[in-house]
Amino acid sequence: QWLNAGRCQLATLPVSIGNATRLTHLSLHSNQLCLLPPELALLGQLRKLDLSYNRLSGPLPSVIFAITKLTSLDATGNQLVSVSREIKKLSSLRYLWLADNRL
Repeated sequence: QWLNAGRCQLATLPVSIGNATRLTHLSLHSNQLCLLPPELALLGQLRKLDLSYNRLSGPLPSVIFAITKLTSLDATGNQLVSVSREIKKLSSLRYLWLADNRL
């Protein structure tokens, strides 16, 4: 299942996002997200996550490292400054976009 919530002016995600356990693709590009809820880790079937052009800052949010089936992660155009070694937990990750950050 796919969910495209790009360009929806979202500043936060509802905790109910964790109920969408069948999602395989989640696009949240071009919003105003600063934080990701811990419930995102419940999306165990998620393969593609697009967080590009939001307001994420600091290190890449650690909740992402719990989504172990990710094959594609796009975090282009945020204000990220680092990526934890925990990214090794994403053993299926094949595509990682981090351009236009502060890395």
